[in-house]
Amino acid sequence: MKKYLKKSALYLLLVLFAVSLQGCDNAGETGSDNADGGNLFALDTPENLSATDGTYTDRIVITWDAVANAAGYSLLRSETAVGNYAIVADVDTAANPSYIDLNPKKNARFYYKARANSSNSKIQESKLSAYDDGYTRNGAATVEDLAATDGIHDATIGLTWALVDGAASYRIYRSGALDGNYEQIATIDPPSSEDPVDPEDPEDPVDPTDPPTAASLFTSDIDLSGGITVKYLYTYRIRLRVGSEIDETVEFKNFSLLYLFGKKFDREDIIEKINEAAGFELASAYDSGDAQYVNLAYSGEPIILINDTSNAPIAKFLNSGTAEDQVVIVNGEGASVISEADYTDNPSDYITGDTGEGDDDGDDTDDGDDTEPSYYYVDSDVTRDIYYYYKVQAVDASGPGDLSDFDFGFCGLAPAPAAPANVSASDGTSPDSITITWNPGIGAETYTVYRARWQKSPGDDGYMIEPGTYAQIASGITGETYTDEASSTNTIEPGQYYYSVVSVGATGTSERSVCDSGYRTITDEEFVEVYRQTEDRLMEKIKDEFGSTPIGSATFYGDIDGNVAYSSTFSGSTGKVSVPYSDYCEFYTVINGTTSTTINIWSLPGSTTGTINFSGIYPGRIELHLEVNTGGSCGGYYMVTQQGSAQSRVNWKK
Repeated sequence: MKKYLKKSALYLLLVLFAVSLQGCDNAGETGSDNADGGNLFALDTPENLSATDGTYTDRIVITWDAVANAAGYSLLRSETAVGNYAIVADVDTAANPSYIDLNPKKNARFYYKARANSSNSKIQESKLSAYDDGYTRNGAATVEDLAATDGIHDATIGLTWALVDGAASYRIYRSGALDGNYEQIATIDPPSSEDPVDPEDPEDPVDPTDPPTAASLFTSDIDLSGGITVKYLYTYRIRLRVGSEIDETVEFKNFSLLYLFGKKFDREDIIEKINEAAGFELASAYDSGDAQYVNLAYSGEPIILINDTSNAPIAKFLNSGTAEDQVVIVNGEGASVISEADYTDNPSDYITGDTGEGDDDGDDTDDGDDTEPSYYYVDSDVTRDIYYYYKVQAVDASGPGDLSDFDFGFCGLAPAPAAPANVSASDGTSPDSITITWNPGIGAETYTVYRARWQKSPGDDGYMIEPGTYAQIASGITGETYTDEASSTNTIEPGQYYYSVVSVGATGTSERSVCDSGYRTITDEEFVEVYRQTEDRLMEKIKDEFGSTPIGSATFYGDIDGNVAYSSTFSGSTGKVSVPYSDYCEFYTVINGTTSTTINIWSLPGSTTGTINFSGIYPGRIELHLEVNTGGSCGGYYMVTQQGSAQSRVNWKK
């Protein structure tokens, strides 16, 4: 009889061990009762709030960690650490929330706090975060209107920008990628508009030629009543030719983070840019009724407008609806439109009517007096058919200014599109989808999205979580966002998915972008399953160590990190199992806490209790309240609290 009881006890302990790890045969039925009796839960307080300290001359940038289930954030500011904090901005929810406080008072510190807001009536807003202070620094004004040449030259890239008053020097920075590191490649003295650089021989200055003056006015067909709106990271370019003397580019570009939703250029902006390109007052304002036009000064030299970017047909600012492959000619006969294929690229072919005082003799020969394009800086250390990205910084007596917005350029042929930058996948914002966003790739017309599920791969120090095999999930996307939605044919499991985006354009296809991982929210039942999959893996290790009779103590290490100091005993008729977790990680969650199982074969049922805390992509807590007998779990429940959510009960179910 004693021998039988001993064998029964060992068998019971093995069952007990399995029960303590696995908890139940099937978890899935959610109870309707709310464990807190209807009390409100609060969102977590934002952490790691940081304000820039003298990084910029005209702004303070504030960042903080995202809060799970936050509907948005309120940012508050004070002029003292313990003063009255007032809301300065409401910030949308984001994977990396931030705010730019523009043009605060110089030489003064400002103090900031953030609060997470809730759209759920059962969840309160968070407490205010700890404060951080920030300030702006003194320095030169920020360089504006930086422009780099696009394929105009075979072996160099020319740069121009709007000169900054009082600048003592300029620093030139370059990167090989849109989101790469910018390295300083040159420092130059303040350039003179009368001493530009010849791109073919950067050591020799070019003698500027005085532009022609207007002899008469011609009212163009350009209507700018609504202005021009340019999308973020887009550039509209028009090649402007005036006779044989002037061949320049009029650019309307939006590369500033301040205009993510489009930058509008009003008529005055257009006139200014045309005149800057021409070098004299070629354009002026003209109104007719409600329409706002631009006058072009016609003095006998043909004025030619040619579209110079695939995303900016001249129709964007010409009433006639000129197509992308058409050219506008303004001469003595008025404005006419011809196809680009019929355009001879020789302005003298389009001289008609009164030639005025123009100096073109009407033949096809080179008079030797054409002015080469001129630049403030010429980069000759470049390779053909590759995009380069530039920023310029002005320096004056008060110090260096902020880096300018970037512009890109190339020499030779147009490269294949650049990969999209700043790819971002949503982290736990939806129960059935993951949203991917990105910044446009230079030269992209459409985008292709690739996805890989997480996998646990062996490494030098154990295992690591990394992307599996990528597969294409979408193509032909014309915007900069895509939502990966779960469906009957597209399963999105708990855990991380990795996304990469490719730019596709007329000149080819980019490399895949840097990937970003995202994940969907999970139900409380799935939260229990996240715990169970970790326990299943731990049980494999314990069985490998102890065999069929897991009595004793041992330390088991997680595949990725942490450990469990497992212990089991059997005394008389009572068996006990203790499973304490210390930063234990097998998959994509880190576990801390302890579960304990006690059972007496003469006094059933026994119990499995304990509290397990989770961190990682699915933070939260599970409290075990399980009943066990000699056949395993026989009842009880789990109390589940996912971070930012109300506590709920998940009943044990066989």
